[in-house]
Amino acid sequence: MSAKVCIVTTVKDPGNIIESFIRYHLKIGIAHIFIFFDNPEDEAIAIVKKFPNISTIICDEQLRFQQKNNKLYHNMSEHITSEVMARQILNAETAINLAWEMQMDWIIHIDADELFYTQESISEHFDFIPYSVGQVIYRNFEGVPEKLAINDYFKEVTLFKKHGHLMPYPLPDDYHKFLRREEYFIGYGNGKAAARVLPGVLPSGVHEFTTIETHPETAHCTSCPLILHYISCGFGFYYRKYQQLGNFSDYWFGQTKIPVTFHTKSRDLFCAGDLQKMIDFYQEQIVFDNQDEINYLLNKGILARIWKPASLLSPVII
Repeated sequence: MSAKVCIVTTVKDPGNIIESFIRYHLKIGIAHIFIFFDNPEDEAIAIVKKFPNISTIICDEQLRFQQKNNKLYHNMSEHITSEVMARQILNAETAINLAWEMQMDWIIHIDADELFYTQESISEHFDFIPYSVGQVIYRNFEGVPEKLAINDYFKEVTLFKKHGHLMPYPLPDDYHKFLRREEYFIGYGNGKAAARVLPGVLPSGVHEFTTIETHPETAHCTSCPLILHYISCGFGFYYRKYQQLGNFSDYWFGQTKIPVTFHTKSRDLFCAGDLQKMIDFYQEQIVFDNQDEINYLLNKGILARIWKPASLLSPVII
């Protein structure tokens, strides 16, 4: 029997990019997608409703009232308005319950700028996961824009930074001459997980899940499938992200200092209101537009070309 796999994501004003997110995942065999809209007036709601096998869930007062029955509500309640991760965690718990009612087998929690990438079919991968495994953690690659302006990163970005555990070691002596940016990944590096849909399974943060006694083990996928993270691919998406976030705290949940300085520097540049400085910083730290540099990093196995998502989303010309 083929496993039925679903996705949960929380979005805020994703624009037309959500259409490519949906089309790709339905094409690779995802059975259902739960999309929680952080903005009840989001214009993208109309786009999503055109597709089959999608649950469009509005994050309004009614949903928040219903989520008071969630097991994780007590832990998240004081952070709901200030922390998007708190809302994502509660939404993921809600989606697990809905997925159980729909008889889904596995659930993947990713953001709307991420794709679940596999070279095999979805069913081939999930059908052969051992019974004892309750969740699988997938490593992430980070998208690399090769120009400043991008309309749809899922269709236009094919270059990726490999996860650090998959890069060749030792690194070449002249590595830093080419990869001269302050931080290798500008986002997370600890992957994202899929979990069996079962009573008692809960999100553990936004990257992993808990497991239960009948399926206690956590497996780590060391190659493929993996998560393709198109973080800030295109200056317009980058600018809009920090416009939405505004002057956020240096700490997650008021306790954990944000470890990625790129994130807080981008906030400070946006809040300072100097657009040219933002463009210069983005061009310097994010864009790879030197073909010699790209070829060198590809040859050394540090960057990778992945064409499948763009190919699946490209129109067929006859």
